[in-house]
Amino acid sequence: MLRTEIKVPANLSRIIERLIKSKAGVGKAVSAVVRTSAINVQENSRDMCPVATGALRRSIKPVFIEGGMAAIISTNLPYAAKWEYSEVAHPVIGKGQVYVSPTSGRTYKSSKRIKMNTNPNATWGFMRKGLAKEAPNFIAGMENIARGFGR
Repeated sequence: MLRTEIKVPANLSRIIERLIKSKAGVGKAVSAVVRTSAINVQENSRDMCPVATGALRRSIKPVFIEGGMAAIISTNLPYAAKWEYSEVAHPVIGKGQVYVSPTSGRTYKSSKRIKMNTNPNATWGFMRKGLAKEAPNFIAGMENIARGFGR
């Protein structure tokens, strides 16, 4: 399983714990920020991942844990890590063309024309890029909650 995590500094974790314990509704607000950000990371990652059949794109999903206070956005496909950490370009494969699968190393003859996602961001790091794109929004959401807590 491919996982990308945001490591939260210890002091932010303590602030979040205080928020949850001290104000009614703060836990729901934190959970809402986590949910929104997780869904945005999912969509960003799907937009940036390479596409041949769409299986990888569809497999990117969030799982909410800790009562919605945390999320894991991952894919269960064994070849996802190769696409995440590979710097291989995603080709256009013509009908009847012989090609080597970058994930299995097997040789195939395509039965149809396959066009991988031509998005320049789709060459590698789709999960990390999806996370990086959403990180400022997540931080801003948590800061807004913390500002409300300070009153």
